[in-house]
Amino acid sequence: MTHIQALYGSQYTEIAQRGKDGNAGRLNGNLFLSVFLVLAMLTVVSYLHYFTSILTFLHGSFLTDMLEYLSGKTMGKILAIPILGITYLIVSNTIGSKNNFAKHVEQFLLLPEHEQKQANKKILIPFFVVLVLYIVVIASAF
Repeated sequence: MTHIQALYGSQYTEIAQRGKDGNAGRLNGNLFLSVFLVLAMLTVVSYLHYFTSILTFLHGSFLTDMLEYLSGKTMGKILAIPILGITYLIVSNTIGSKNNFAKHVEQFLLLPEHEQKQANKKILIPFFVVLVLYIVVIASAF
């Protein structure tokens, strides 16, 4: 079972067990994957920013001027919403397209039940690893 099969298959199964249309799991899977990718990108950028001099250009006057006028929360909204939106569009038109979703769900449903029950664990472990790495990188910056 791949991580993508685990993601889409578990979402499909979870929603279908509640008596709803399991295809709604595509939205949940695409959102989860988009958030995971954005978090992974932020982790890499934060790592590069704080531990190397590759991104020293971020300390230029443009960023300093923006920080004087905008709060961190406002800057987060300005940056996060478009980045998450663009990532979601890319995911939903490539990996998470309707055809790919159906293919991954079909492959997931063919797996033995004990493997299907491991699906959430398989997708949550990488997510929490990236989340912890991000928190460690951010915490070490202070």
